[in-house]
Amino acid sequence: MEFAEEDLHSYLHTEAYVQSRWRNKLLRLREIANGLRIIHEKDLYHGDVHSGNILRGSRYLRGGSIYIGDLGLCKPCNRDSKNDEIYGVIPYTAPEVLMGGKIGKAADIYAFGVIMWEFAARERPFADRSHDAQLIADICDGLRPLIPSDVPSCYRNLLVRCWASDPNSRPTADELWNVFADWIFHSKNKDQFDRADDSRKYKLESGLPVRLPSVLVHPEAVYKSQPLGEMIKSAAQIRKARRTDDVKR
Repeated sequence: MEFAEEDLHSYLHTEAYVQSRWRNKLLRLREIANGLRIIHEKDLYHGDVHSGNILRGSRYLRGGSIYIGDLGLCKPCNRDSKNDEIYGVIPYTAPEVLMGGKIGKAADIYAFGVIMWEFAARERPFADRSHDAQLIADICDGLRPLIPSDVPSCYRNLLVRCWASDPNSRPTADELWNVFADWIFHSKNKDQFDRADDSRKYKLESGLPVRLPSVLVHPEAVYKSQPLGEMIKSAAQIRKARRTDDVKR
């Protein structure tokens, strides 16, 4: 039997992760994608995926399996949720949900894209600002975390697809699972990941500057699920005012 050892954010700051090559990171991401694939194959969605409920088991080959927790939150895709209070962690919540739209599988994929970013950046998303109606409005208007410059282009492209504003433009969990398999087991784009690994190793061995993750977190940044309904209403008013200002200009 496995016991949860730590959440994803804690794992990303372990020495084992810091020293790991891209292949190991892709293996971990494929485990998470597989968890979503299993949920979605049952015509369910999770609805609140974030790094706090991505857990690393204490005993497993290659240092501990990674899996999605809080499975009791899963709901049927055909469920009418329009009158439900929306709960979530703002940086991981899809823009269509933050605009009061329907939650579904595509919202889980958006959250997975933010987790892909977190694997690359080793930071919490939007840690430098308050998680409020202003941030919700900015996300709805297209704001996303800044992707580190040393990320392989194929990885960057997949990440950007995951957090596309249009839910229909995002990949499925099954597609993600297969893309990671191609990268890990069939050496597709292997040269990109090898170059990224070699560049980082060279910088470390040569004493050249290496990007370090920020550990600073804004006092009003919230990384636990919370009710978002009132902030979503306020964000809608902020966006309406922005559009009015744009017309006046």
